[in-house]
Amino acid sequence: MAAAMALAMAVLTACVLVAGTSQVQAHSRHEGSVELYRGGSGPYEVLVAVVPRVGFLEVTVVLAPDTPDVLLPYMPQVVVLAERKGQRIGPATATRPPGLRANEYTAILEPGEAGQWEITVSIDGERGTTTLVLPVTVGQGRGFPWPALAAGLGIVLPILWLAFVPRRKRPSG
Repeated sequence: MAAAMALAMAVLTACVLVAGTSQVQAHSRHEGSVELYRGGSGPYEVLVAVVPRVGFLEVTVVLAPDTPDVLLPYMPQVVVLAERKGQRIGPATATRPPGLRANEYTAILEPGEAGQWEITVSIDGERGTTTLVLPVTVGQGRGFPWPALAAGLGIVLPILWLAFVPRRKRPSG
């Protein structure tokens, strides 16, 4: 029983470490993320990536993308909006959520329909102001991740079985 518990704890620890590692990496590397722009814009080096889904358009702006873990001496305001055929979502001020890289800003917009949109990213700070207007195709969401749930259960259920099902003792003979 102790061996099964040790195995269960080791696998659980490995899963937590792996899950934690993916959150420390650049937020813009989410599954389904699309890099829209990388390069100079005004006084800034910028990477803009999006997760373009109906109801969930995550816009990530990374300043100085070649050194995203180095805290920059300036903290500009990053504002994002999306437009399509007379519809406008935003503006939304991008924030630096905890756990992300130092120079990474994210904003969530909620487009109501799929299709071609334009994302406007405005950066205003001590170094100056710049604006990028980038096209993006927003697609339908993927719904509930059933394969990920099945894979997780395929790992967790055998571990629980090993940890908690009593073993039959063999007759000594």
